[in-house]
Amino acid sequence: KMLAEGRQQAIARLKALPAFYPTVQKALRLLDDPLSSDFQLQQVISTDQAVAARVLQLANSAYFGLLSRVTTVSLALTLIGRERVGTLLRRFLAEEMLLMLSGRKPAAGRIRELSVVTATAAHSMAERLLRDDKEEILLAGLLHNIGELVLLSQFRDQYGEMARLRDQVSQPAAEKAVFGVESPVVGRWLLEAWNFPDFFVAHFFYRYLF
Repeated sequence: KMLAEGRQQAIARLKALPAFYPTVQKALRLLDDPLSSDFQLQQVISTDQAVAARVLQLANSAYFGLLSRVTTVSLALTLIGRERVGTLLRRFLAEEMLLMLSGRKPAAGRIRELSVVTATAAHSMAERLLRDDKEEILLAGLLHNIGELVLLSQFRDQYGEMARLRDQVSQPAAEKAVFGVESPVVGRWLLEAWNFPDFFVAHFFYRYLF
């Protein structure tokens, strides 16, 4: 079984992952600061072409249904608002994290595919319910299986043992037997460590309960 110390060391290593994206982290800190200005935020995002391009791509996606095309970060801030831009930045970060955790592990393909299916279904339901937080719900769906990716990336041998045991018992029971914890709990730990808002952390809490 995975020792508690081993879990803590793994989570400690993963806490440092967002440091690879300092632009996103700095922008998110500005968004959390009520005294920061949109101009400061725009300047930070615009220093990283990849991040700025991804924000604009997402802002122009069908999720927001804007009538005019968003061509600048400042316009995205005006039309979408700071809170939604924060969601777009977290989605960028989540997608990069999923790729990083997946690596070239064959088992990761199934996990990521399930995450995409969950995100698509969640967004579709949000649209039918006329929710105005469709992008946030999509992101929660995308992060649905990140705890399992953590277990796969950090404990590959034990994950193989869990996968074999999964043929005999349910996945939660197999995870509990091998790791001493279920993957939704690991996902919650990780999002708490990465300072994701309570909306996303609560997704794992309720998934674990039910």
